[in-house]
Parts: sequence; C-alpha cells; structure tokens
Amino acid sequence: MCQDEKDPPLSYEEKLGDIEQFRKRMAPILDKYPSYDTLFTLDRWLRSYDNDIEEAAKRMTQALENLYALDACREYDSAEWLNDFLHSISRAAEYFPGGIMGPDKHGNIILVQPMGRARPRTLMRLGRVSDLYKASILETEACMYFLRKEEAVRGHQLSIIFILDLAELSLESIYMPAVKAYINVLNVLQYLFPNSIKKVYVINSPSMINVLFNMVKRVLSKRMIENVEFIGSDWKQRLRDELGEENIFQYWGGTKEASKETGTIRMAGEVPADLREEILETLKFIPDDQLIKTTIPANGRLEVPVHVLQSNSSLQWYFIVNSGDIDFKITYGEKEEIWPRFRLSTEFVPEYGELLCHQKGTYILHFYSPAKLFNKILAYNILVKGP
Repeated sequence: MCQDEKDPPLSYEEKLGDIEQFRKRMAPILDKYPSYDTLFTLDRWLRSYDNDIEEAAKRMTQALENLYALDACREYDSAEWLNDFLHSISRAAEYFPGGIMGPDKHGNIILVQPMGRARPRTLMRLGRVSDLYKASILETEACMYFLRKEEAVRGHQLSIIFILDLAELSLESIYMPAVKAYINVLNVLQYLFPNSIKKVYVINSPSMINVLFNMVKRVLSKRMIENVEFIGSDWKQRLRDELGEENIFQYWGGTKEASKETGTIRMAGEVPADLREEILETLKFIPDDQLIKTTIPANGRLEVPVHVLQSNSSLQWYFIVNSGDIDFKITYGEKEEIWPRFRLSTEFVPEYGELLCHQKGTYILHFYSPAKLFNKILAYNILVKGP
C-alpha cells in the first residue's frame, strides 16, 4: 500500500505511453468499473509491478473483481455515511477503531486508527474474522474514493496519510488471535491498494512497541517499513506542521470542528454488556449433525464444486475448522476468482456468508490448509437458494 518518498517526482508526460498502453489492456475491466480509469490510479498499479503491463493487468483485474464481490465498488458520500454502512455489516462496528479524518493541507486523505483503545478479546467473540477484512477493505476503498476525487480537482497524484494512535495500549490488550488476524488483513490491503500510503505516523507508542512492530514487519513491504515513523511527545505539533491544524480533529491537537472532539473517528473502547448480548444472539450456528466433515492434510486443499442452475441464485456457506486458520476463496469455474482469498479462524465464531450468483454454472469453494505438520478437520454446510 505504500508509496516510496525517495523516488524522484513522476513525470507523467514521459510515462503516458506506458499508461495509455496499460489503459487499452485494461479496457474491458475499466468499462465495468469506470471510476478507476484515472491516470493516477493506473500509474499506481503499473509502478507496483515495475511497468510490467501484463502482470499489473492481471493483479488489478483480480483486485477490482474482489472489491466488487465485497460490495466496495460504490460511491461514498462522506465519512459519516461510511460509519453507518459499516454498522450495517456488524453491530459492533463502532468499536472497531478507525475512521477517515479528511484531506490534509496537500489533499492527501488522513486515515486514523486509535488501535490502543481496541478490546480484541471482546471483539473476536462478536463477529466473523471476515467482518474485519471487509470493514478494513471498505474503509480503505473509501479513502481511495475520496483520494481519486481530490486528484481530479488538484491534477496531481495524492496518497493516504495513516495515523496509528496507540494510547492506552497495554500487554493485557495484546491478544494474539487478534494480532494474527490484523497481520493477515494488512497483507490483503497491501495487495488490493498498492502504492497508496505515503506516510504512517505512530503516536503514543508504549515501550513494548518494538515487539509488536517486529511481528507486523514480516508482511510489510520494504517501502512501507521505510515510511513508518514513530513520533515522540511532540506529536501534536508535528501533525499540525505536516497536515495543517485546520484538518485535524481537536482530540489530536487540531482545530477542525465537528460535533465531538474526535469527529468521525471510531474510538473503540469497551463494548456495553447489553450490546454484547444482543450481538451474540444474532450470530449464526448450525448444529453438527447438519455439517459435512472432512479432513484436509497439512499443506493440503479441498475443492467443493457447487452447480448453480439459475442465475441470480444465492450461494450460502458456513464452516468451522477444528484449530488454527484456513484459507478460503470462491471461483467461478476453475480460474475466475469472485470471492477473495482470506485467511480465517473460526476459533470463536463460525465463518458464514452468501454470494449472489449472477450467472448459472459451477462455483467452486476452495479451502487451503496453511499448516505444515498437522491435518485440519473442516465441517461445512453449503446451500443454494433460487432467485
């Protein structure tokens, strides 16, 4: 997701030939998703793959199809609208730390994540791991939507500025199943949104941050790591200088006005007991006697073909795995990926979802075991409902 500040300024006049060739190669998919047909978007993808047009085309096509499958290819009215939309995905969404602050003084979009206030031990029991993927992807795509609008107005390429606020982070709140899930999400975001982040400012970091950062670095690109900066006690002044105080909510030392000092940022914190009970009652559980059980060997895979006889049918899935993670994706036929590959855990909540099948044919549910030594026991239920 990262843009390397050490690269010299791009000369689009010199690269227009490659970009136009890339645009022609991408014409069918850009006709389907016209908002991504911009000079700066195409340049981001092309640079990510060293101007290899075929590789960039393959990756961008798959990414856009993944975004479409997740209902992320849409118009985003505002940061407030995004928060309401995330709430429709998960009742606990307001306790997922994050939010869009808006453009900085240069037009870059500021994304804030007060991760130190998250309560992962609670959140992991209140929703599917795929909810975390979807919420993170939707929020990042919303940033890119606002970014494309700013680029159209300003006429030059912009980026995301990410503020990671670790205030209140403690050893007690570092929960390894959640850390693993977060690292897996970061890996997917880097793929879906290449060359999009210019700077990551880490503020209010505790002394044990090096341990966490060393874990996260394993999945970050070299350029991303180089653009992470830990700011000391003068972080408020530094953010004001870099971003403009008029663009920063008051909670973080700025003067930007909003109905509350944290503005549109979801501040996480403890989930109220009554809301926890309400959410737990809505989670889906299918009895064991209605599940098909199978064993997937270490480093093995399982493919479950489903024949859909009518277009606009609903393909529904539900599964649990006995331990650890499992990778899951859906393809139409053998190759066309229509549901992205996520690494998922069902330790606390089963994984389930549904997909509208726009065309009849064979859909394949793919399960991959990342385990190197032990078998995994998968139990699943698959259903097709007609239109």
